[in-house]
Amino acid sequence: MKLMMQVMELGGVKVLGPATKTDQEIFEKFRGTTWYKVDARKARNPGHHRKGFALLNLIFENQERYRTIEDLLVEVKLKAGWYTEHIRSDGAITYIPKSISFADMDQLEFEAFYSHLIDIAIQDYGLKEAVEFLARRQVANG
Repeated sequence: MKLMMQVMELGGVKVLGPATKTDQEIFEKFRGTTWYKVDARKARNPGHHRKGFALLNLIFENQERYRTIEDLLVEVKLKAGWYTEHIRSDGAITYIPKSISFADMDQLEFEAFYSHLIDIAIQDYGLKEAVEFLARRQVANG
């Protein structure tokens, strides 16, 4: 079962509490003496996701090698280290790009990926001024 929790501070102690009424109803069924395994993930920020794809589009517009943005995204994922290794039967290693979907990557992981995306834009495509412009525009727009 999945439910959304939020961090709250009660008397100087951080605790997790249900984020919605539905989550509260599920949470009330938990027993106080039972141990639960929790997979904590920071919820993704849709605005940050859009910012990442704005940067990816900027890179795409300033290169001539990749015919589609999807092909460029594969390359960026590989350069950013966002892949799994697969060892083939002949011993060769194949790198398989991982998904950056909301379901597969939390906000902290996306922040690390975005940082690599900035480095790639600047170092591989010479887009330092454009990256700085995007950053200023994002700050101005909130």
